[in-house]
Amino acid sequence: MINEIKKKIFLCTIIGVLGLVILESRIGLCAEDKIYPISVSEKTFSDKTFLVAQKDEIGVNDLSDRYNPAGRIDPFATPIHQPPPDRPNKLPEREKCNPSGPLELVSLSQLKLTGVIAGPSGNKALVEQANGKGFIIGVNTRIGSQCGKVVEIKDDRIIVEEEDINEITGELTHVKRELKLQKPAGEL
Repeated sequence: MINEIKKKIFLCTIIGVLGLVILESRIGLCAEDKIYPISVSEKTFSDKTFLVAQKDEIGVNDLSDRYNPAGRIDPFATPIHQPPPDRPNKLPEREKCNPSGPLELVSLSQLKLTGVIAGPSGNKALVEQANGKGFIIGVNTRIGSQCGKVVEIKDDRIIVEEEDINEITGELTHVKRELKLQKPAGEL
């Protein structure tokens, strides 16, 4: 009974070692590029039978089955920043706008429209920075950090046209953004 248990433990150990050697040769952990199949034989020494595993070398592994990336698309390359083959590498440059006032140093999201003044010469608007400083603006006033310009002042909002570069197509576009007048609390 004890001999049978020892024999089973020995067989499991040999099978485990064989599995590791086969796994090692399959995934390429060997220092050399060779395939080593295993042959198992029984040896008898003084009325005891032992299983002996031997490594048989059959030759050098052919490297033609390895992955060759030549002529194939890289699946990990990002398509966003690569220009199409017929386009230049550079994105179009924005019009150089040198900030001439404090309103051109902040983005539109940091400004709040607090009032609109209607007059015979055209509407004017009062915008406020996050720090509480207010400015009176009119049509064609430069505003925002994206070279924005006020194109229209309505009763409850101002419309600002900004330059924007589409990162996918690389085109320079003009986007219209609005700043809406904040209504007092309790008013719909």
